[in-house]
Amino acid sequence: MPDVPSEACLTDTLRSLLHALAPSDAPVVLTGTVVGSGVLWTAGAAHAVPAADPPWPGLWVRAAPRRQAEFQAGRACAASALRLAGCAAPGSLAPGAGGAPRWPPGWTGTISHAGGLAVAAVTRAPRRLGLDVEAEGLLSGDALLHHSLKESLFKALSADLRASFDPARFQVTAVHARRATLRLHAPPGPWPWPELLPATWHRTRTHVATLACLAPTFSPHLPLLEAP
Repeated sequence: MPDVPSEACLTDTLRSLLHALAPSDAPVVLTGTVVGSGVLWTAGAAHAVPAADPPWPGLWVRAAPRRQAEFQAGRACAASALRLAGCAAPGSLAPGAGGAPRWPPGWTGTISHAGGLAVAAVTRAPRRLGLDVEAEGLLSGDALLHHSLKESLFKALSADLRASFDPARFQVTAVHARRATLRLHAPPGPWPWPELLPATWHRTRTHVATLACLAPTFSPHLPLLEAP
């Protein structure tokens, strides 16, 4: 298992993902924590994890302690992100269909955790978010990055796909510094999204993090990628 990144690496990851978003995608609030640290980070500041947040409901009681800790940390990140974004009542964030949290009305978000990190992103509906963090391990390098990009886009589109994650359905069409585009094979109709879908990414020595932010007004003609 890789070493857990430092808090500086975590904040650098959050900052990089946010800075790579298109201006039309703002505002997105990203938070993250090193599991068990009791400190939550945004792209530029540290916050104490509110003592009233854990324990979150809906966690399977037979889960291993490490899994329980990651679950609690992810929910705490999501609740804090909602408050920082202006949501006065985050609610219980209890798991819904597929285990994803039930977000407050008018809000949407995404949670991921791996290798001792937990991260969350929230924004106003009707935007869609998909966030994925992967630790170096069985996959590494480009293979790990491509898998994470596909996972984050799947999370953003899960309400439309209504199916389990199948990486073969996603094609990474371009990867540049901090940004990428993907295509979904055989999308269900009617399909409200463009053919090429954007995502941002950041790599550390131990982890890869990717974020997909989709908006109904998104235009495929926006300059998503700069020339290499």
